[in-house]
Amino acid sequence: MTVDPYYWPGTVVLANAFDIHDADELRRVEDDLAGTVLALLDAVDLPDEYGRELLCAIHSTVFGLIYPWAGRLRTVGITKGVGSFTPPEHLDAALHRFEDDLAEAPDGSDRPAFVAALARLYRDLNHVHPFREGNGRAQRAFWDLWCHEEGYRLDWASVTKDENDSACRAGDDGDLGPLEAMFDRVLLRAS
Repeated sequence: MTVDPYYWPGTVVLANAFDIHDADELRRVEDDLAGTVLALLDAVDLPDEYGRELLCAIHSTVFGLIYPWAGRLRTVGITKGVGSFTPPEHLDAALHRFEDDLAEAPDGSDRPAFVAALARLYRDLNHVHPFREGNGRAQRAFWDLWCHEEGYRLDWASVTKDENDSACRAGDDGDLGPLEAMFDRVLLRAS
């Protein structure tokens, strides 16, 4: 059995600044604290460029009070369900490719092309899963900011966990249709 350095020794609970050793209690505290920080993210001074630096700053801001490694790339392999994410030794290269692809993405003036690019980029970044925990929340905040720059907002409240997970699995299998349909529905013009 491989030892995960992110866990308290002998447990499957992430080591944390609150010395919480119960997984359910940690999840509640993490959800409450991260939710509060995410709601206040607009007041935080974040990098201006969209890419790894911004994503790491978001993750560090949202999870830094909980986890000492917040904002830093993970050093262990992780899996979820039946799939595994980018191995840690390939994170740098994957994030460089992601930044290059993001820089080439169309602007929001052509909505269908923007939706298609958003679906592909979302799939790519989700597959990288650069952090040990908190990837989904950090990524949603990242995409919120990126879409806002293009005059849109994302209605994440209308996306269920099952829909998102299923669309991501299909994307990993090469079918971006479900992600495109999801984003076509939740990408709204900012008011």
